[in-house]
Amino acid sequence: MEEIINLRQCFQIIKKNISLIIIITCITMFTSAGLSFFVIDPVYEANTTLIVNKVKEVNTQDITNDDVLANQKLALTYGEIIKSRTVLDKVINNLNIDKDVKKLSNDIRVTTLTDTQIINVSVRENNPKLANNIANEITSVFTSELSRIMKTDNVEIIDKSVIPNKPVKPNKIMNTMIGAIIGLILGLIVTFVREYIDTKVKSSKDVEEKLNLQIIGNIPNENNLDSKNMKSILDENYKNIRTNIEFSNVDKNIKSIVITSSQKNEGKTTIVSSLASSFAQLDKKILIIDCDFRNPSIHKLFDISNKQGMTDVLLNKVNFKESVHEIISENLHVLTCGNIPPNPAELLSSQKMKKLIEQLKNEYDYIFIDSPPIGRVTDAGVISNYVDSTIIVIAENEVNIEDVKIAKKKLQQVNAKILGSIFNKSSLYKSECYYGYYYENE
Repeated sequence: MEEIINLRQCFQIIKKNISLIIIITCITMFTSAGLSFFVIDPVYEANTTLIVNKVKEVNTQDITNDDVLANQKLALTYGEIIKSRTVLDKVINNLNIDKDVKKLSNDIRVTTLTDTQIINVSVRENNPKLANNIANEITSVFTSELSRIMKTDNVEIIDKSVIPNKPVKPNKIMNTMIGAIIGLILGLIVTFVREYIDTKVKSSKDVEEKLNLQIIGNIPNENNLDSKNMKSILDENYKNIRTNIEFSNVDKNIKSIVITSSQKNEGKTTIVSSLASSFAQLDKKILIIDCDFRNPSIHKLFDISNKQGMTDVLLNKVNFKESVHEIISENLHVLTCGNIPPNPAELLSSQKMKKLIEQLKNEYDYIFIDSPPIGRVTDAGVISNYVDSTIIVIAENEVNIEDVKIAKKKLQQVNAKILGSIFNKSSLYKSECYYGYYYENE
């Protein structure tokens, strides 16, 4: 399906990459300025003006249109003579210039003013004095050769050349501005090309359309929130997720939920603890289990001991009640990982694990299980067989679309009941609307 980027998305892309655009713009602008001010040699232009068949002491009424047209044609002819080899050779010899005719011809421009008999000869050189000498010498040699070739002296000099005091090239200010404009355009091109080839999940729209996953919640990036409103905004977003899970629970009887992700550092552990705490506020009895036996971190979030936990319960070293921690109130309990086992997958796939989950579902209203990323190990797939539902956490701009597809496929292969996804670290200024709720950081 063809992807269409609307105007709002364009502004979001530009805003996200504004630093890159500014850097590229500054690089090209300063490069252009540096070349113009310090590298490119200045070019000076000297000019002389001639007139063909300037009539003296004759009433203008005596000049016919045919005479004017004839003189205009002569002006064109004389323009070709000025740049002829004969004239330029003599100029080179007279001034002892270290150039051949072709190079000198490239430095000379002869123009005739439209509908006039005026010829302008301009000479461009890096040396202003040389440009002036060449311009004046050309007119001198030309008038002499014209008298010899055509036996006429109907050309007169209107303005002799003077030594130019300002270069015509480079135009430093204009070049700097052009460099900035080119840099801006180049920055925008690079930005949108990067956006096009970037396969990371960039928005909740990607989750819904490219991954075909229902979004049950959107957690904003804390870096985009005002510190004084951060807690209330995050709390409201977790309440939205809680509401969505409760709506799903009407038909599916969901009590145990495993939360995983496709890659590490997508924020699933924080979401597990925050979501469980939100449910505990409803006077429901909630249990958090840390089943990330490879990289446990729930105990760090709650600042509790991890000397014994889930692994010790599964190995019959301790019983559940000796290992569980009561957090703040009796509504929220936490079972940490415990001692890290050498065989996490085997321990999680044991019958002991399955029976324990079933027993705990009778004691708690909801059980939230933190598991390793499904994209890296199979542990989450194993656990999903014993629970009522699975939620995939997807962090904006941190994971590739293909990685999430692989994670989803792994869960589907073990017949996991995927409830949906939580879009984490969203860069949107406004949170999305779920079941009528809408929150804005004002």
